[in-house]
Amino acid sequence: MPTDFVALLKKQIEEAKAATARQNRFRRRLHLLSDRMFLREMRAELRLSQSEFAELLQVSTRTFQGWEGGKHIPRSSLLLAQIIREFPEVRGWLADRKW
Repeated sequence: MPTDFVALLKKQIEEAKAATARQNRFRRRLHLLSDRMFLREMRAELRLSQSEFAELLQVSTRTFQGWEGGKHIPRSSLLLAQIIREFPEVRGWLADRKW
């Protein structure tokens, strides 16, 4: 094979890798944004302050503020938030510490 072809092929592979990396970074940012918006909307829907919602999720207010501000949200916390939304009785159990 001509060396120009090999060089071109290598260049295209590197460009494809870079494009994939950009797409993955974009997906992570989009996912983080949707998780953050989910928590904000849910907190507004339940009419809870950040500290009240943080208490339900059993995390500090500062941690919850970080999540709403863009920090990584553990999947387990998102799952618990979804359970609280779907099953209001769980909210009472958590608030009363009946678990």
